[in-house]
Amino acid sequence: MLHNAEQRVGIKLHGTLILNSIGLITRLAVAGAGIALLPEDLCREDVRAGRLVRVLDGWCSPRVPIHALTASRLIPAKTRAFLEFLKIQMKNVGPTDAS
Repeated sequence: MLHNAEQRVGIKLHGTLILNSIGLITRLAVAGAGIALLPEDLCREDVRAGRLVRVLDGWCSPRVPIHALTASRLIPAKTRAFLEFLKIQMKNVGPTDAS
């Protein structure tokens, strides 16, 4: 699903690769292996340097929730601190569209 300020569009993809590593997806896109839906914060430098080109300007994907799962409710202090750090960092990452 992609959306802009006026509409939402469902898309069926038929690719040769299915990946779950954002780093690998970025490297393949930079190498010219195809197009990729990437978080703007993670590819901003590649766009500035001309290694990547935005092809659907103004279009975004829906935000994806992130969850942290633990084996128990007893979370070590270091893990709790890391999760709090992530929570703060993720609040600073805003949507790239105007909605």
